[in-house]
Amino acid sequence: YANEFLKKALGPQAEKITVPDSLFEGKHIEPVFDDAITVLLSSSSNYACYLGVAVESLLRNRDKRKNYDLIVFETTLNDGQKNSITKRVSKEHSCSIRFINVSELLSSYNNLFYVYNSFSKETYYRLFAASILYSYDKVIYIDADTLVLSDLTELWSTDIDDFYIAGVKDYVLQGYAKNYEVKKGGDIRKYIENVLDLRYQDYIQCGILLMNLKEMRRSGFVEKALNILQLLRKPLFVDQDVLNKACAGKIAILPPRYNFLMYYASRINEIDYSFRAEITADKDNIKIFHMPGGHPDEF
Repeated sequence: YANEFLKKALGPQAEKITVPDSLFEGKHIEPVFDDAITVLLSSSSNYACYLGVAVESLLRNRDKRKNYDLIVFETTLNDGQKNSITKRVSKEHSCSIRFINVSELLSSYNNLFYVYNSFSKETYYRLFAASILYSYDKVIYIDADTLVLSDLTELWSTDIDDFYIAGVKDYVLQGYAKNYEVKKGGDIRKYIENVLDLRYQDYIQCGILLMNLKEMRRSGFVEKALNILQLLRKPLFVDQDVLNKACAGKIAILPPRYNFLMYYASRINEIDYSFRAEITADKDNIKIFHMPGGHPDEF
């Protein structure tokens, strides 16, 4: 019934959420450089120290000959937290960072941002990237709980002209789904297939994404994503479910090295055998190390 509900609610007769163009008029963020690798992050004040570590790791491992345009969506960072990170970035040649407070822009949609446990509302801000970053054609999104261990030129150069986003498969979740692991009172595989109406084999982990903002704008992505979120109400994996659903059929798959989860070592037995070869092939060539629920400042 969930599939029929989604189809009916997203159909032409349904009352849909609309995002007026006027909401973002005069509030678009302009590029700092003519030619740069653009990186988007989002963070709450509670994650400011992790954000600082993620930015520091990027600065240390980037190609200094490349321009980097860093943008942070936030609503709760204080001046001290922002100044500390800005001061560090200002020491770097060809690198810029800006903090964009999106509280006013997104106030009308706060009631949609369902969170629980360690999830925070900031995870939803990337859904609006195509509209807020209207002058940008693409962006690399990186979660704050990460270590960037390599320059990002290779990832930035990935061809996604025919896709909305590119990301790495969620190998742990796919292992659960394939083996009918029951979590949170429900079967993950049934949730993905019957509620999200997706193949679990296609589901990606969204902590690191290459986003084709130009194509997302053309397709009306923001409105589509908000309507899906309204229908799901309490998505099991918050905005990650929304991204997978809204971008279905338009997702390019990246190798694990671009979103190498810390779980791949401690929970390797939970990963299905059919996926282990892909992970093993990249374990000595990690580009971005991701620690969801971990503490990157301790690594």
